[in-house]
Amino acid sequence: ITGIEGFTARAIRRPGEEGYGNGHIEWHPAKDETGELEWKGETSSDEMTGHFYAYSYYYDLCADDEEKVGIAAACSKIIDHILSHDGYLCDVDGLPTTWANWNPDDINYNARLVWERGVNSLEFLSFLLTTYHVTGDEKYRAVYERFVTKHGYAFNCVQHKVNDCHVCHIDDQLGFLATVPLLRYEN
Repeated sequence: ITGIEGFTARAIRRPGEEGYGNGHIEWHPAKDETGELEWKGETSSDEMTGHFYAYSYYYDLCADDEEKVGIAAACSKIIDHILSHDGYLCDVDGLPTTWANWNPDDINYNARLVWERGVNSLEFLSFLLTTYHVTGDEKYRAVYERFVTKHGYAFNCVQHKVNDCHVCHIDDQLGFLATVPLLRYEN
């Protein structure tokens, strides 16, 4: 719907919904068959974590063969987008969104992201392993291994929950949604 390969919308809205057509900078006309929908950019890691959690369970428990192909394609497009943008999810302006950041230099060395280091590392490893699971493509396993060993993401995961003044229930939810697929697919 966004017209950007591998970039999912944060939300959509239809004519008649509150705020539709108000010209807000993050809302964009959809590139769909009707042309009536609007989609919201500035997609965060929260949406990606929810998507990959849902993809993993639906793939394993419900999907028929055709749906499995679609899920594999969706996962690989998202991961390929992130990898081709140096670990960022990039919006219509080509710039990274505020919170969808898995870049190893930022994750490991940017003091502003110290509170996100563990949970974002956990998320990205989960995304990569889920994508490997649904596609069977060894390149995703290799990238996963590189982030575990070279970039220390497995070590970062040890402290994905940091009890400090930044503690928030969303970190617990993100941690859970990222941990479950990771534990299911890693031996």
